[in-house]
Amino acid sequence: MSIDVSVRITASSGAPTFGRAHDVSSMGMSLYAAVELAIGDQIRVEFILPNSRLKLNIKAVIRNRIGFRYGIQFEDLTPAESAEMARVAGILALTQS
Repeated sequence: MSIDVSVRITASSGAPTFGRAHDVSSMGMSLYAAVELAIGDQIRVEFILPNSRLKLNIKAVIRNRIGFRYGIQFEDLTPAESAEMARVAGILALTQS
C-alpha cells in the first residue's frame, strides 16, 4: 500500500526519532529517516495507518538501506495488528485504484 504517515522509530542504541513511511505491507514497510541504522538492527516503529485509530507499535528489523531510505521487516505481529493492517489494506485498495 502506498501511504504517507509519520513513524516514530526507536533503536536499541539511541533516542527515538521520527521518519516518514511511504509503503507498507503486512510484512514490512519502507521509510525515510535521518538516522544511522545498519542492516540487521532491531527497532520499534510506532505509527497510525490511514483510516485507522489503532496506534501500532511493532518490532522490526532493518533488511535493506539506500541512503536514509530503509526497508524493514515486521516481527511478531499480534492477531489484532494483522487484522487492522488487512482492514486498512482493503480500504486503501478501493481508494488507490
